[in-house]
Amino acid sequence: MAANQYLKPMLDVGSPRVFNCNELTGRILAKDENAPRFFRNKQLNGVVLISCINELVDEVLGFARSDARLSEVQIVTEFDIGIPRFSLDRVQIQQVLLNLIRNAIESLAANPRDQRIVHVRTSHDDKRTLRIEVADNGPGVPDELVARIFDPFCTTKETGTGLGLAISRTIVAAHHGKLSHRVIPTGGASFTVELPSLQGGGE
Repeated sequence: MAANQYLKPMLDVGSPRVFNCNELTGRILAKDENAPRFFRNKQLNGVVLISCINELVDEVLGFARSDARLSEVQIVTEFDIGIPRFSLDRVQIQQVLLNLIRNAIESLAANPRDQRIVHVRTSHDDKRTLRIEVADNGPGVPDELVARIFDPFCTTKETGTGLGLAISRTIVAAHHGKLSHRVIPTGGASFTVELPSLQGGGE
């Protein structure tokens, strides 16, 4: 997630203090009222009832497929067709998913061209918890970064800001959900968004 244009004027590189994600997004808002909506709306002021989560995910894939084609990455989808409705901020969750999918695509650059695969899966359980998983078969997160992969400014990219996952986790937490990472034993990384069915959803 590119945020350089909003962050550069605000970060005091001489300060030893590390900002937490909520503080950092607050500074972004105070500095620039034109910052993207996923920053401005972190308190869920724009909750929208979504009747089909799979359509929401498919819209995100529409944005990501151009990146996938350019990088010669295959995107494989597995959609649970029985998911109930969920109350969430459509734009924010789509931003989270787009960040995860683009991260997965970028992680596959060193793989042979015929071995670049991103899996996107949706599922739910009897406890009415929605899960959206984005998994790749790339090199995975380095062992030394696994424990702090969601920390602000932690990145595996040479030109990354290290804020995409931190902000994504804040957005998911605002939905009373969880964003988690799992190491794939055969190689790669899996990130899962878990969201509860809030009051106002239904079958």
